[in-house]
Amino acid sequence: MGEVELLSPRLMAFEVANALRYHPVIRLDASDLVLAVTTLGDLSMTVDLRPEGWATVFELSTGEDISVYDAVYLALAVESEALFVTADVKLWNGLSDESRKHVLPLSAFT
Repeated sequence: MGEVELLSPRLMAFEVANALRYHPVIRLDASDLVLAVTTLGDLSMTVDLRPEGWATVFELSTGEDISVYDAVYLALAVESEALFVTADVKLWNGLSDESRKHVLPLSAFT
């Protein structure tokens, strides 16, 4: 397998922090949460969307009838000519065939 470049909007840090904070089994204290979020930031995979990217976000959010949060990840994939990997099967199932070209369900790795 070759190299993989990971990209994510800055939003991901908040989503990961929230997922870890409310994990149903694993309980992390504040110092562990801080370490997790700062380590994630050290990976240098987060990017800021340009105005054109934000235009794509709103077009996708409206056209696909998805949240702005989901559209940010999809727009980043579209703008970067990359794949958006998601465990959200409901999201994937609801996308148009055109948008699905930019999305890979996490289940494809099992």
